Amino acid sequence: MKLVLPEKMKEIDKKTIEELGVPSLLLMESAAAAVELQVLSFSPRKILLLCGRGNNGGDAYAAGRKLLARGLEVSALSLGMPVTKEARLNYRLFKAFGGRVCKYTELTKKTRSFISEHDLILDGLFGVGFKGSLSAEMIDLIEYVNALSAIKVAVDIPSGVDGTNGSINPIAFKANATVTFGAGKPGHFFFPGCVYTGTLHIARIGFPERLVEDLSNIELVDDQLAKALLPERIPWGHKGTFGKVCIVGGSSDYTGAALLAALGSMKIGAGIVYTFTPREAQEIVRNNLPEAICIASKSVVLTPEDVDALIALLDKVDALVVGPGIGRADETIDFVKELLSSKRLKSLGAVIVDADALYAVSRVPETIKRKGNFILTPHPGEFSRLTKKPIEEVVNNMDTVKSFAMEMELQLTLKGAVSIIADKSGGIWLNNTGNTGLAKGGSGDLLSGTIAGLSAQGLPPLEALVLGSYFMGKAAELTDKYEATLSASVIAANYGKVFEYLKAYESDSRDKRYN
Repeated sequence: MKLVLPEKMKEIDKKTIEELGVPSLLLMESAAAAVELQVLSFSPRKILLLCGRGNNGGDAYAAGRKLLARGLEVSALSLGMPVTKEARLNYRLFKAFGGRVCKYTELTKKTRSFISEHDLILDGLFGVGFKGSLSAEMIDLIEYVNALSAIKVAVDIPSGVDGTNGSINPIAFKANATVTFGAGKPGHFFFPGCVYTGTLHIARIGFPERLVEDLSNIELVDDQLAKALLPERIPWGHKGTFGKVCIVGGSSDYTGAALLAALGSMKIGAGIVYTFTPREAQEIVRNNLPEAICIASKSVVLTPEDVDALIALLDKVDALVVGPGIGRADETIDFVKELLSSKRLKSLGAVIVDADALYAVSRVPETIKRKGNFILTPHPGEFSRLTKKPIEEVVNNMDTVKSFAMEMELQLTLKGAVSIIADKSGGIWLNNTGNTGLAKGGSGDLLSGTIAGLSAQGLPPLEALVLGSYFMGKAAELTDKYEATLSASVIAANYGKVFEYLKAYESDSRDKRYN
């Protein structure tokens, strides 16, 4: 599903009106109709509109007028006279239909009493273009409204939520449901914005689909996309048909990391999984995953002396993971540098660089530049080290992820509650599957192995990354266990449920709800 940045939505709106000749009032009327239907679904008795001075307020006035026409009791709390002609017209029509308008300047006892009389509150204060921080008066109003038991519906995006990155400053309208127009916005899906959005309803109101496609380079990884990417399992296939993966990692401190990555590759469908680890980690893999072929390094850590043996092993495999639990010994950093510089890696379907291999890469970034089959899987701390930017600047920062992927000419996911995926073309994919059960050690190892397993089955690097990210998150969602009790190995055991879920999935209309 395509997502659109606020500034691009403004451009789509402008092109629809000025180039295609669709009257802006007609678009506002269609938006109001969508809001009206959502409000009616809650069967309210008394409705209060919170109206700003722009077109977001105009949408609310228009929806309010439609609700008045149905015989419902509707009032408005206004920040002042509307500033656009469309909003002014709908303000006048709202009053002409019998709507009561009260001006808001501060949260007095009288204002509190007036607001609390209503059982549904419609937020039309600010639109998707909101930036910066709310005023003290708006903070008081929104805090009071949020504390009420009334149903809350937002027009386009909850007031106070940044439509680009989902940030709030310092609070936002907490909606039960949000009706947005044309396409979802990234801020609806990033945390904490998605918490304030509630259930998202995407309404087509007359924007041409081609404009959305042309002006958006962001896509939400949804069930439809995931099903389309699933590799085929031919009935006559054998273990060689479904690809071979090599997991390189492990150390005395992190003996289970390579095991979890190998488990990800195995559970996602790879035919053969090799591990190349120090001996301590080899024993852990061998004792817990007998299906894996376990090869030990020459010493207690991976060193440059191991590179030749590993390069020889790569003749047998289709995808490579480097980094889970590998450690930061000086010899190991040299090992990673020498391995990633090898021309032999060019022939692999994908090379997934994860965990402490990313630490090594941050010291020798030239080892990853212009490696089209490389996939990097950093968390914010690792990405901060790679980009030399503070962590708070990289979290939910699509531009930084995109710029890095384009500069290095590779695939990258910035892992998080909502992961940002980018490739060298400048495209962005957001994956919001998963839950807090993934906030555990070992989840990153499982992910890197999952991606490698999909690559080994023939998916191009970007597709393997997109589907692997979705798959692990969906497995966490579909478990029947409480999410706090989950672990990477438990989530891997749930992969079969995701295959069954996608097999049963039928493509639905784009105009649907997103929880």
